[in-house]
Amino acid sequence: EKAETSVAASAVAATAQASDETLCVDMYQFETDGDLDSLPDKPYAGWCFFGKCHYRSTASFSGSKATWDDGEVCMDIQSAWLATNKLYMEVWEWNVAWDKEYIERISEDLSDDIGDLRNGVDWTLTPTPTSKSGGTYAKVLVKVKLTSKRLLQTSNASSCGQSLHVGPGLHGGLSGFVLPASWDHSGEQL
Repeated sequence: EKAETSVAASAVAATAQASDETLCVDMYQFETDGDLDSLPDKPYAGWCFFGKCHYRSTASFSGSKATWDDGEVCMDIQSAWLATNKLYMEVWEWNVAWDKEYIERISEDLSDDIGDLRNGVDWTLTPTPTSKSGGTYAKVLVKVKLTSKRLLQTSNASSCGQSLHVGPGLHGGLSGFVLPASWDHSGEQL
């Protein structure tokens, strides 16, 4: 079954920790001799990391190759997630009734390649075709890049900006001002 963003991943991702990396993935080409039905196949690809999934548009085969030119899709992540999560990739055939898998799900551990990922890597993956596809081979071309984000440092210094927060009819308030605990004018405490 096609993976969707999980509720648990969304809840964990909403924690107070800021993301410090940006993960970009571009699944740009798929090749196979498999055919899932007698109609023209419309493949699309998708990748998931930390329970969040991103899908390409559908493409058409030219011979045995399908190419996507959507470009990379990026998501903000926490670097700690790299040690405990894998990058999952799939290629499906779009179908009016039921989408079908061309390949077995690909699972890549990113924690071993962090240095290479910072420069960007091009992978040629050879996943196993599903028995439904009838294919004898499959190849997926992927570009993956990891970029560090610059995070603002906070200090105990006074805030000097203004911001207004208004919720949808629930509450509102001003923030961004830090007032001194006491006021004094010409040496006299106010």
